[in-house]
Amino acid sequence: MSRPTLSVVIAARNEAHQIAECVRSVSFADEVIVLDSSSTDATEAVAREAGAKVHVTDWPGYGRQQQRGIGLATSDWVMSLDADERVSEELAREVRAAIENPVADGYRLPGIRASAANSSTTADGARTTPCGWCGASAPASPTTSCMRT
Repeated sequence: MSRPTLSVVIAARNEAHQIAECVRSVSFADEVIVLDSSSTDATEAVAREAGAKVHVTDWPGYGRQQQRGIGLATSDWVMSLDADERVSEELAREVRAAIENPVADGYRLPGIRASAANSSTTADGARTTPCGWCGASAPASPTTSCMRT
């Protein structure tokens, strides 16, 4: 039996300052797809240079954008990330182990970390990250997912 394959889908807009680090953090994947929502900076070029397949699209909303990415993925498994998230080497090993011996058809990955340079701390100590599309703050470590296609 062959080793299961993994695609990573990254939604991005005007993320040239951090997309390369995100793409490099998932270099263990068989395929990295960046869905660039018509950036006005160098996101597309930087992502390609880092090794990602880039598709320039409009912004239909987060859920629909993720569905687009899943539709473009060619692997057995798909992991969804935001451009400000990074996968540690330890988490990469855990993901590989989980998809090689799956006990479920999908996993939540709370171990993703947002880029510290792009986050802030609220009065109650919670880390937040500004949304690249609207500027609103969101939790710095949203639950990322990995699912079987």
